[in-house]
Amino acid sequence: MKKFIKENWFKLGILIIILVVGIFYIINCKSSATEVKTVDIFEKNKECYKYKDDLVKEAGERNKIDARFTYSVGEIFYSPTLKTCLNIRETSNLNDKGLLDSYALVDILQNKTISTSGWVNFDGGDMTLKNTFFESVENYKN
Repeated sequence: MKKFIKENWFKLGILIIILVVGIFYIINCKSSATEVKTVDIFEKNKECYKYKDDLVKEAGERNKIDARFTYSVGEIFYSPTLKTCLNIRETSNLNDKGLLDSYALVDILQNKTISTSGWVNFDGGDMTLKNTFFESVENYKN
């Protein structure tokens, strides 16, 4: 073994340097990719937020049509999963059963509903539907 090391010390030194540089390169590439992804998502979220005024205007028009319901614009974000802009829309209804809310996750660009919560009764009602809906929304943010 000593003879092998003595005869090949230069080759072993080069091999160790290549391994160290390779490991360093791999580690830095992974962190750079994560940083680029985060910056990209931030920029996409800014692009999606540009639709807010149109969504607020649309909700206002819908509120004028049917006074029993109140429509509002919730969170707006970019979904890397679906590669589109999404919005959480809230619909409220005050009736003899109390205050009911419904949430919908909507693709802004296609005006297509992805999922809904169903009606949630805020006057002592079960919040499971609302909680389940918002937990499912998290899947579209990653």
